[in-house]
Amino acid sequence: MATRGFPNQIPEFNGSSWSSWVGRLQFYFEANNITDPTLKRANLLTLCGEQTYDTVCALIQPSTPAAVSYDDIVAALQKHYDPRPSEVYSRARFQRRDQLEGETVSAYIAALKKLAAHCNFGTLTTTATGQEREAASSANTTMLPLDVMLRDRFVCGLSDESLQQRMFAEKDLTFNKAYDIAVRAESAGHQQREIRRNTEPVHQTSNQPTFRLVVASSTTKQSCLQKVVAITTIQGTVSIPKSSSRYHLQR
Repeated sequence: MATRGFPNQIPEFNGSSWSSWVGRLQFYFEANNITDPTLKRANLLTLCGEQTYDTVCALIQPSTPAAVSYDDIVAALQKHYDPRPSEVYSRARFQRRDQLEGETVSAYIAALKKLAAHCNFGTLTTTATGQEREAASSANTTMLPLDVMLRDRFVCGLSDESLQQRMFAEKDLTFNKAYDIAVRAESAGHQQREIRRNTEPVHQTSNQPTFRLVVASSTTKQSCLQKVVAITTIQGTVSIPKSSSRYHLQR
């Protein structure tokens, strides 16, 4: 089966994220029913681009691409472009990650999950009953489950202190429950601000004080000859000449 003519060929690797590109390549194989390892290798070396092909040739010397399996080529490129970071370093980055200013709850969760990818936290295994769950990890059986670590970091890193206090008061708080509470609180906050924006101009207009500018007549001092001018002020201020003593305000 030849590569030419296959629909939706993926763009060549640009050097940004090998894991992401090779993941898309796997779906490309699946979409085109490519299962033979030799054909996978041929497509990989064809689609990866000239620079990546030259990198392959350099990494596998003195062998040639035709003599190295698809899996070995992928592993060599993975080590070259996306070397696995230190577990301690990954956990340090994870534990230091707080919610950024203006960052949504969903974006914060996505960032935490991405940082947790190389932390080697435990995973949750469902028992036969589907009810009891226990932590399990092939590398570290004492490590807390991933969703427990996500819950703790998520709650501790929230920028909204009132929401954080609400989380602290929750009994049997799970990661999913914490996420749901935060999303609903965020949505309610947006709705509240929207209502305030829509009603604020009305309140400002109705609350503006109204003054009467009383101007004493220059021809007589009798109150019946006073000229009265009604003025609605902006932000409660009125500009009156300091040099004149004939102006005064009345509410």
